[in-house]
Amino acid sequence: MGQSRADRGLFPFAVVARMLAEEILGHIDPYLYPRVYALGVPTSDSSSRAVVAGPPDILQSIGAPESVPSLAEGAALDYLGDLCGRLERWGDGEGNRSFSSPPVRLPDGLTTRFVLQVRRPAFEAHYALACSDHGGFYVAPSLISAAIFEYMRWCTEELGKPTVGFSSTFMGVGGRTLLRDAGASLAMSVAALATGFDVDHIGGWHGLYDSCCAISSLPYEGLETRATIYIARPSHPSLRYKLRFATPAQLADHRASRKLLEIARSADALVSDGTSVYGVAAREREPVWSREDFFEVVFSGRLIWELRHGPHVLMQVVNGIPRLDWLTADERHFRADFARLFGDEGDVDAIWYLVTEARAQKRGAIVVVSPEAETEARRLSSQCMQVVPTRLSPELVHAATSIDGAVIVSPDGTCHAIGAILDGVATGEGDPARGARFNGANTYVQGRPGAMAVVVSEDGTSDTIPASPRPVPRSVIDAAVRVLGDVEGQAEPDEGRFYRALNVLDKHRRYLDAETCATINELKTKIEERLDHVRVVYGKFVPQPDADDSFFLDE
Repeated sequence: MGQSRADRGLFPFAVVARMLAEEILGHIDPYLYPRVYALGVPTSDSSSRAVVAGPPDILQSIGAPESVPSLAEGAALDYLGDLCGRLERWGDGEGNRSFSSPPVRLPDGLTTRFVLQVRRPAFEAHYALACSDHGGFYVAPSLISAAIFEYMRWCTEELGKPTVGFSSTFMGVGGRTLLRDAGASLAMSVAALATGFDVDHIGGWHGLYDSCCAISSLPYEGLETRATIYIARPSHPSLRYKLRFATPAQLADHRASRKLLEIARSADALVSDGTSVYGVAAREREPVWSREDFFEVVFSGRLIWELRHGPHVLMQVVNGIPRLDWLTADERHFRADFARLFGDEGDVDAIWYLVTEARAQKRGAIVVVSPEAETEARRLSSQCMQVVPTRLSPELVHAATSIDGAVIVSPDGTCHAIGAILDGVATGEGDPARGARFNGANTYVQGRPGAMAVVVSEDGTSDTIPASPRPVPRSVIDAAVRVLGDVEGQAEPDEGRFYRALNVLDKHRRYLDAETCATINELKTKIEERLDHVRVVYGKFVPQPDADDSFFLDE
């Protein structure tokens, strides 16, 4: 059957939904690697056909038929539930965690649901609150959960619009908007938990995130915001007031709240339930964290604040956009790159400690790791401070990364030079979107195979040069190659499956070795020779010389 209007809308919408999921969840943790599936089943009064939009070969993977007749509304809902269950069981076997949207009926009768899957190890690696529901009130246990909740809500709302597909594709919401909504949802959940879900404070629940963003943006007599607010009920037993306001201030009065924070710049903190500010208090005793009724908002600079529960950071907010601690994902990537370059010969813990200290400087730094560190320090002696080979103490690490120029160390963590001005010949491998620090380090490393540079930005993030791509599941590539094999064996090649598989492989060229590229190119050539005309031209797949098992996630 030809595509109905709903079919034509659902397919582009599924593409936009996948891109949005990758933008949102990739910002939070690039190792989540989201997969999105759009499921559609026709009802008896519909002219549509069954639709499953997602990675290639998914129907075969979950053991579902490729077509289904129109069904009564109840049977369509049951069938969608069965498909979601199959996807969840299949995803669980692939190491994924699944989330499903409620069913939505499109204008011409196609009943749809969306399934989002993320990598379970990455999802479970982050701290989450135990409470996720209170009498029907949704509680976001983590930023990832809040982002998924807001994403699913957006999908459901967009699917219900008469212009599904068009409005979503060309006028859809941006990922930054949904990230802010997720941050607000998590902050609201924390305020609700802290006040015991007292509905008299519901206005404060909704405004906590925006208030913290606004307060963090306001200087006071030239000083940045650096203080803490305890989010708890005012009578919490862990609090010992040093100053109690006769009339509580309103947290939503941002200028007044910012002024009051100056009183709490030391070890003390303001006390707020998310709505009112009650005074200045110290923490007299450790809260019982399992009760989830005591939280902290820690301001650490202009437009920078964190929401904490005990020792755990629930989210960091920078310039109004929430994120998780990037240190976790960056460390995983760094360790993989270090092992690929230096194997077991280096001291990865010592080097990573050096990088974390550099990140704490908040002014940017470069750490160069090279087996030829001693030779390089001598060669660059006129443009660096060469030092007697030294294992840096914590104090020296802080000092060495606080000055301009790179720190040059050997893989075992021995420092040979500080303040080094790096050289190199331009190779065309730079990135004009990045600054001088990144491009200078990139130029240096390009001319010295076997060396590594870690470039730390002022916002605390880091880039490793040369960097391997973020690991992906190997099954993504294997499934696309299998589809090419199936299509090549068909009497009439299925163009839709062919191009969807090539699109997946084209996005993952960086991961392909010589054997895989040879298989793809052979199948691609055979299929294209049998098509009436080639609709989309994909260039020859060229193997990546460094592609190896470190490019893939464990499954």
